[in-house]
Amino acid sequence: MPTVPGSRPTAVYRLHDCKGRLLYVGSAFNPKVRLAQHAAEKPWWPEVDAGRTIIEWHDEERAAADAEHAAALAERPTYGHPKKRIIVGYPSPRPRTMRPTPAPQLAALPPTGELVERSPGRYLLRIGGRTVTIATPDGALSERTANNVLGALRAHGYRPPINPQHTGHATYERIRLAAAA
Repeated sequence: MPTVPGSRPTAVYRLHDCKGRLLYVGSAFNPKVRLAQHAAEKPWWPEVDAGRTIIEWHDEERAAADAEHAAALAERPTYGHPKKRIIVGYPSPRPRTMRPTPAPQLAALPPTGELVERSPGRYLLRIGGRTVTIATPDGALSERTANNVLGALRAHGYRPPINPQHTGHATYERIRLAAAA
């Protein structure tokens, strides 16, 4: 039984590849849902050997967060890194402030990948050695659909071009403006 009010059982999971190498350590209240999210979002997911997944349960959220952090530090997974966890009900280590990246630095970053609209609502993303097709259900670009397309682009590591002359700039801007509508 949890000793902290509002805490609930939490799992720490370890994902390994077929050779037994640790790929990722994470924690979740519902590991089945979280692993499905990883499968949909993470480019490294195909390396995971589901038969080697280890799930250990902790009575409290804090205990799981501590175990996850300790495991990430000690076992050095290939993906992910030890993170400072802030859990509701526990003191924060220190306030964090986010500083925006200065515009000149942002403009200096090269775009990643190539985005092409093949037909209305059907986009082709080439990034690294992968090619991904992102298709909208009906070819229309509603606000919700545009936000979903932007999320898919981010999930695959796409960084849009800043230069309006660059291939993909107009396509990305059309999606971004539809999402902001």
